[in-house]
Formats: sequence, C-alpha cells, structure tokens
Amino acid sequence: MNLKKLLSIGLVLLLSTLCFAASTDYKVTNDGDIYMHDGHVAGDLYVTGTISDLITKSPWVDVRAFMDGVAGRPTYATWYSNQATTDVATVLSAFFTASLGKMMVMPPGIYCSSTAQNWPGSNTTLIGVRGASIIRFTGATDGLVLPDMSPQLENSVIDGITIQTSNAVGGKAINADFTTNSAGFLTLRDISIKVSGSGRWTHGLYAINFQSSNIYDLNIYFSAVTGIYLGTSCNSLRFYGTEINGQTWTERGIDIANSGSSAATWWFGGTVQSYFTASAIRVNPGAPRFFGMHIENSTALPSDGADIVVGTSATSYKASFNAVQGGNYLLGATGIEVTNITLNECETTGVILGNNSHDNSILNSRIQTYTDSGARNRRIGCSTTSRVTLVDILSDLFPSVDNTYYLGKNDDDTPFAWAGAIFKDTTNGKYYRVEVINGMITATDLTD
Repeated sequence: MNLKKLLSIGLVLLLSTLCFAASTDYKVTNDGDIYMHDGHVAGDLYVTGTISDLITKSPWVDVRAFMDGVAGRPTYATWYSNQATTDVATVLSAFFTASLGKMMVMPPGIYCSSTAQNWPGSNTTLIGVRGASIIRFTGATDGLVLPDMSPQLENSVIDGITIQTSNAVGGKAINADFTTNSAGFLTLRDISIKVSGSGRWTHGLYAINFQSSNIYDLNIYFSAVTGIYLGTSCNSLRFYGTEINGQTWTERGIDIANSGSSAATWWFGGTVQSYFTASAIRVNPGAPRFFGMHIENSTALPSDGADIVVGTSATSYKASFNAVQGGNYLLGATGIEVTNITLNECETTGVILGNNSHDNSILNSRIQTYTDSGARNRRIGCSTTSRVTLVDILSDLFPSVDNTYYLGKNDDDTPFAWAGAIFKDTTNGKYYRVEVINGMITATDLTD
C-alpha cells in the first residue's frame, strides 16, 4: 500500500474519531455498563464493556475505575446503591497510588473510608465538585495525608473536595506535616471540611513547614477543635476567603505558632465566627497579616483572654490587622515585646495593646479606629512597668473608667512621668509646650 493511500486512510480515521467524539455522549448504568448515544433517532447503542474501559484513559484517572471487585474492592454497582455505608478505603487507596503525576477525577458521590488516605506525590491534581464529591472518613484517623517526601512535595492541586468525618475522635482533616522536607507550590481550592452526625476533627488544616502556597475558599464548617494550625516554618502562605465556623467545643479558629517572628502568612477577606472557647485567632508567635477579615466570637470569656491574642510567651512579634471587623484585641502577655502592630480602620469593641496585668513593650505601632461611637473604646492597657513608645493614634483616646487613671506612673519613689505635653492654641493656631517648672504650670510658645 503506497504512502498516499495510507495518509488518506489515516485522515479518514482521524476525522471519524473527531466527529464521533463531538457527537457522542455516554451514560453509565448502576451495574457499570456503558451506553453510547450517537445522536441519531435510533437512540442509545449498547457498548460491550465496563466503566473501567472508559475512565482510565491517560492523563485522566477516575476513582470509579477501581470499583472493579478486584482484591476485595467493592464493585461500582455496590457502591452506587449504598454510598453512605459502603467502605471504599481500598478503592481510594488504589486510586491515589495509581495517580502520581496525573489528573484525578472524583465525580459527585460519598466515598466512605475507614482509614486515612495518602496523597500520591508531586505534580498531581485532584478535581471534584464542591459540596458533592465527599470523602467521608469513618475511623478515628486523619483524613487526607500529604506526604513528607524528599526532596519535597510540590506542584499539586486539590480542588472541589469535601472532607468529612463521622467519627467523634477524628484526626486532622488535611494533615500537611512536612517536618523533615517542607513542601511548597501547592494549591488548595474550594475545599470544605465538615462532619457527619457526631463527627469531630481535631484540626481542619494542620501544617508544619508548609510554604509558598495558595489556599482559596477553604471552608471549615462547625467541624474542628482547631480550624487551622500553622506550626514551625509555615511561611509565604496566602489564604483567600477562608471561612471558619466554630462549635461550642471549638478552641481556636486560627492558631499560628511559627518558630520565628518573621514567618509571614497573608489572609485576604474571610470570616472567623461563632464559638471559640480559647480565642478566634492566636499568634504565638508569627507575622500574619490580615486584610478585611470579619471576626466574631460568641464565647463570653475566652480562656486565652480575648478574641484575638498576639503573644503568650517571651518572644518578639509582628502582626498586622487591616480593616478587620469585630472582636476584642489582646496583644502581648508577660515579658512580650510587641512590635509593628497595625490596627487600621478596625471596627472593634476594645483595643488593648499589651495585657493590662503584665509587663510589655508596645513599639512602633499604629492604631486607627472609628470615632463615631463612645462604646468602641480605644485603650492601651499595660501594667505600671510596661513601656509604650511610638504609638500613632488616629482617634480620640480616653480611659475606660471616668476620673480614675493617670498619665504616667502615680508614684514618686519609682516615677515614670511625662516631661510635658504639646498643645495647639485653637484661637491663634500656635503650638505650646506645657510643663511644670518650680511647681508652676508653664506654657512655652514654640514659634521660631
């Protein structure tokens, strides 16, 4: 057969394939049989084969391809008719094991697993339908475990998956503990962390040494004792639209415990609300930056001391809260040097820089709060031996109790006094230094 004829036959086959693909639809019966609709009046044409013939074509890997009854795995028909009770742990294990470097597909359904499931590794993507593609963990185990691998886990995407537990002592919904090798360049998108029945996760997202990654629309809905825990060396993580709702037994919404004060994470928008018995956000230590987040805690007396806590041990911190709504702020505890704190246009019921019963230093900080309501107190609360320097306050500053407190330390044995104050004359516009000289209040014109 000459080359010209071969090329002609090849072209015909290619065009036929393209037309077939463009005009053909498939449906799968509950038994796993495939029917092909060819677009003609005749309707459906039965195709001999099973679902695995259709859904294992590279680079796509469909979880249903492993519901084949092999090695004790349940069949597609068994799973389809009993999704809420059929344990497909062996199916999921085979699915993840076979999918390294591929595009995984998890169609809508409930996939029950009695054991934790291990992510395949780098350069892998899992796609589901948010709210409909559900992995329900039934054992007292973690959920999805990301591997601490050498050189590191990277370039992977998890998109549109709901991770549930029905066990009252569930572990970490997403375990991202990379203590040895770190991980980066990962994308988590449209992930919901939930429970079924009396289930409870210890953590929604648990991370150590997790770096340079993006997390979009993570929803932890009344499901975890700690919503998000960021431990040692979690750095350059960007969270967009994070939603955390706490149960009456939830301790903290966000718990940041980086080993170094320069470990930065960025939080854009989102909500941390409902019940947090300890605090909505704790930074101990770390350098998070929050932009436009809504924070609300229904627990009257959280055990950490406030809704937002920065610092509970002797170290240095950097934190930034911009356009944050709601919450009380407790920044600092015994022996803390809190530096570069920004509270910018924050609508709060109380701003406390430094625990007012401990010794702290508040340095190079800026407070800008709304001034339309006397109920929104602006307070810098520290003990008598604390230092507060270079604080830029862009609103009225007044004590929480009338006719009670002093500017400076009210003790001449160990004094901490102001030398004077600078005031502007509201009539002539001049500036005066007001000080006490030989027992007399003296105003000195500062005009050159």
